Amino acid sequence: MREAEFRAGLERRPGPGVPLTKETPSLTRESVETVMREFDQSSDAFMRQHGFAANFDYVVFRPGEQQRYPAKAVFLVAYSSIPGNPNLTVRDQRDTFRDTKGGAIHIEFRRLGYEVENRRFGSKEVLAERIRQHLIAHYIAPARQRGDHLVTIRAGDVHKELDLTNQMPNVCQTIAGKKFRNAANLGEPEILSGPVRERGGNMVYRFILLPSQEQGVSPGDEQILARFDGNPEFRARRPDWTREQRAAFCRMAQAVHAVGLDWYQTDIPQTRFGRKSSQLRQAEGTLGALLCRMTEPFLQFTHQSNSLGLAGDYPLDENGAERFERIIADAEPVIRSWQENRPERQGKWPDEYSQPNQASSGSTDMSMPTNLILYGPPGTGKTYNTALEAVKLCDGTASDPETKEGRSALMARYNELVADKRIAFVTFHQNYGYEDFVEGLRPVPIGNNDGESVGFHLQPEPGIFRLIAERAETGSLVVGSEPLNVVDRAVYKMSLGEVADSADDFVFTESIKNNYCLFGFRDIDWTNPRFSDREEIFSEVKKQFPDEDVTPNKGIVQSPDVFRNQLQIGDILIISKGNYRFRAIGIVEGEYEYAPRPDGRYCHRRKVRWLWHNKDGLEVSELYPPKFIQKTLYRLKGAELNRALIARLISESGGQGTEGDPLPHVLIIDEINRANVSKVFGELITLLEPDKRAGMENALSVSLPYSKRQFSVPANLHIIGTMNTADRSIALLDTALRRRFNFREMAPEPSLLAATSKLTGINLAHVLATINDRIEYLLDREHRIGHAFFIGCETAEQVHDTMRDKVIPLLQEYFFEDWSRIQAVLGDGFIGSRILKCPVGEGEDKPSWFVQSEFSLDAYTRKLGLTSTDLLQEAEA
Repeated sequence: MREAEFRAGLERRPGPGVPLTKETPSLTRESVETVMREFDQSSDAFMRQHGFAANFDYVVFRPGEQQRYPAKAVFLVAYSSIPGNPNLTVRDQRDTFRDTKGGAIHIEFRRLGYEVENRRFGSKEVLAERIRQHLIAHYIAPARQRGDHLVTIRAGDVHKELDLTNQMPNVCQTIAGKKFRNAANLGEPEILSGPVRERGGNMVYRFILLPSQEQGVSPGDEQILARFDGNPEFRARRPDWTREQRAAFCRMAQAVHAVGLDWYQTDIPQTRFGRKSSQLRQAEGTLGALLCRMTEPFLQFTHQSNSLGLAGDYPLDENGAERFERIIADAEPVIRSWQENRPERQGKWPDEYSQPNQASSGSTDMSMPTNLILYGPPGTGKTYNTALEAVKLCDGTASDPETKEGRSALMARYNELVADKRIAFVTFHQNYGYEDFVEGLRPVPIGNNDGESVGFHLQPEPGIFRLIAERAETGSLVVGSEPLNVVDRAVYKMSLGEVADSADDFVFTESIKNNYCLFGFRDIDWTNPRFSDREEIFSEVKKQFPDEDVTPNKGIVQSPDVFRNQLQIGDILIISKGNYRFRAIGIVEGEYEYAPRPDGRYCHRRKVRWLWHNKDGLEVSELYPPKFIQKTLYRLKGAELNRALIARLISESGGQGTEGDPLPHVLIIDEINRANVSKVFGELITLLEPDKRAGMENALSVSLPYSKRQFSVPANLHIIGTMNTADRSIALLDTALRRRFNFREMAPEPSLLAATSKLTGINLAHVLATINDRIEYLLDREHRIGHAFFIGCETAEQVHDTMRDKVIPLLQEYFFEDWSRIQAVLGDGFIGSRILKCPVGEGEDKPSWFVQSEFSLDAYTRKLGLTSTDLLQEAEA
């Protein structure tokens, strides 16, 4: 059943509870409540089970309750659960109903008494406002009622209470933000756990509850006034204003904000209003200013009076506020067309900019990068400790877990960071090289115009080090309230109309204005699920255009397949302007739609969130050196893309994207000494030094040999390596690398086996210490055995298995099958022998060694009670 039929049925329905049609019952409250209870049990499990994405637009909720539910997901599951209804949860049927404002889904929910609101996680301010409301209602208000002077807030608790997913940076940013402090009348937060610039679940903030707001000022006005306090003159003078002056100024400030203009501070210092982007130091256009130098403060139109006809002084009183509000409202159309608002956004307040005197550059605010190698014998927990160190670097803190549950919690957080691509893991080996680690050439097929392979060429492909460096470089990008990773997304070039044909200008302007991309290639409806197969598209084109020479590889078939099937939600679109410029960047946010037009042109579209656009465009050479080709839509080569430029353009787009604090990233290199380090790192060895990182005092970059692009190592990329000192398969670690890393020894710690000794009834701490003393005496300290071999044992049988399956084979390798030495280390409780007589009766008898079939408990005390001196005396005897 299509959406139009559903709406028509709703209009025909005489009252609640009457079925939509005889064949299809309507939604029921019982079915909705059942689905909501399922969602309450585990929101993540619900979304995974039914295959819904986490980035939904609208939420449904019971009036007066905090819990929110994804509207479309709840509707489709509830509707499909009613006997007689079609199953709309299958992917091909989900678009039967559109989740749009005033649409069928919202009508049904409101008919049943539910409320629906737009809670798009990418929308500006929505999620932050929800967090602020929760903080005030559940933390600040109760603390004030109790008469507390302090209130403590843990970010992870708030994230859990609101049932959020992957929104921890936004939670921390909101808790520490000025808007929350102004709304709740709080002082600056004290960070009790985690570094000031971090955004992890372990962040704990403590606030001082300030006294009530200024007498005669409403909480709403107080919030507005506080937004201007970054200007020291404003902050010093406004306490002297009368109640009427404060109220009048707030009315004027809101009038400016309502027409989309910005308030900002200057170096003078002065508070002005006009149009100003987040990134440019100078404003694009100024209209007026607040003048505080006289006894009576007033607003004045100081600029643009000739072009806009706005002039005059407006004192901060009721009459001045009324006149100012009226003239601003009357001039709104000319104000909005005065300076292009790219992209369309609300006006900004002064506290949404970095103040001029706060601007900083270089390494003053940047934490020093970590280069660390954990080294020691096998079994000392090196690999596990890399997880602990990596989580500490990413979250600011991580407690050393002493229980199985604690270790599980740590690894769960580690795996989350791996899934977020903030931690990467690689193991070096003898054949590992620069081409695997940084970048190398890989063969890529060459296709002709018909899509047939006619050979191959070598194309640079990034290795794991370059990939995580690029993620770290662009990982601070935030769109609205949503972190945006531009490194791991597919990027497509697309044309929006013929640039040389003015008749196609509407394709670009309409697409940008309405947040979608228009696509041509014949007036054929591709919505039928069967067209997910390219062969079906080919058959349909051939059927409708029998006189044309159509093959599966022609553009008339290939391009609709790419647009409908290959282009995925979350992919990035780069809109070309000819072959040498590009003019827009966006993210695909919707599936294929068929929207027929009277002229039959550009009938296909997909929803797109445009993050940057410029009608004049920019040169493509820096973004994509190979330049564009004529094909309407195709995927760009990831190795050739300058993704940092994409992030920079988005962040400078006037509000759609911002650069936050750089998120720490960690690369873990296991067994770093097993590869030829000089060969693997190549010229990047110099860039690893902390002061040579990007943004630091002595920053350096190099030109990579294959892609020819400039490369530097960002300061927020930390490197942790492990080195097994018992592995002599490769020469000692490269001296140049040794100078650039800190080394931390991970030695065996027998004391950690105290709890295991109690469980197993074997004094494992004494056993391990004795074994290691003997190994060090007979061999060296680098070949000792680590406590991790035994730390998981809970029974004597598990200890026996560890000795038989792990310790003894390791000693065989250490001593090159010299069983007399192995027996000297472990004693005859583990290693037995018998005498082999010389078969000819004239030679020397020899011992035959074997591992005892069973290990008795006294095997751990009889021979293992000897000291190294005793061992030497016994060996000499």
